[in-house]
Amino acid sequence: KSTQWAMIFGGGDGAGAVDLFEATLAAGTALDAAASSWTVNTTPIVARVVGQWDEIGIEVPSYQKIGSTEYLFYTGYNGTGVAGTDTFYIGRLTKTGGNWTRDGDPVMTNTEAWEAITGVGFLSEPSTWYDEKTKILHMWYTTGSPLVIAHAESTDNGVTWTNKTKVFSLGIVWSGSVAKVGSKFFMVYSTFQSTPIEVTAGLYVIESDGPGKDNLDWKHPRQVLSITNGGRRWHAAHAYGPCITYEPKKGKYICFFTGRDPVNLATKPHIGRFDIPL
Repeated sequence: KSTQWAMIFGGGDGAGAVDLFEATLAAGTALDAAASSWTVNTTPIVARVVGQWDEIGIEVPSYQKIGSTEYLFYTGYNGTGVAGTDTFYIGRLTKTGGNWTRDGDPVMTNTEAWEAITGVGFLSEPSTWYDEKTKILHMWYTTGSPLVIAHAESTDNGVTWTNKTKVFSLGIVWSGSVAKVGSKFFMVYSTFQSTPIEVTAGLYVIESDGPGKDNLDWKHPRQVLSITNGGRRWHAAHAYGPCITYEPKKGKYICFFTGRDPVNLATKPHIGRFDIPL
């Protein structure tokens, strides 16, 4: 918002469904304010529709403003929300008259053989960036089995997508969030296991000289958060869903993420943050 920070996040109803909610800070409050500074609106920003492809879950939003129009790209699913059993597609919300509305049909489905798990479409965790010069909307998303982060392009504000390519798979990767900083691009991503590159599970950052479309574009991986960092139990099982945001008041980048602890793995996710040097 023009005078205050707003956060859109996914939250469960305790019965298996997930909706998107908005939390805000008071006007003029810096983004690194204490958790108690956030005011959460407990009414979902958009209603799920029975019988639709996203009737069970609307989550993992990526905000994008193109011209004067605001969009949210999100992960949607039906059934029981089990990857490999139920479809996971990417949808779009458009802000009209101060309210968010669904496009109806998903804007991205599995059109490539590698965008599926056991033959069932799985596209999740979108992260978008709009190139003002070329008028191309870029999206990075998680897909396939084994999981990979992929890239696609749109020239019609996210209605149709082309030029899909696998970006990279470094073990079990998840949730890539991309930000342009100066002339470089940075991606924070999650890994759930150790690999020859990612020594411990957690969040890593890599960089590219352009909007990286394949694994040759991205380089210099480094860990920015371990799931056991500082002995904090609340993210000792998983750290995922990163979102990079710039706070001009403090002149720094902040990364928000979701953490889960081993005891309450299914029911008690939390949102955390840390300063990230880019």
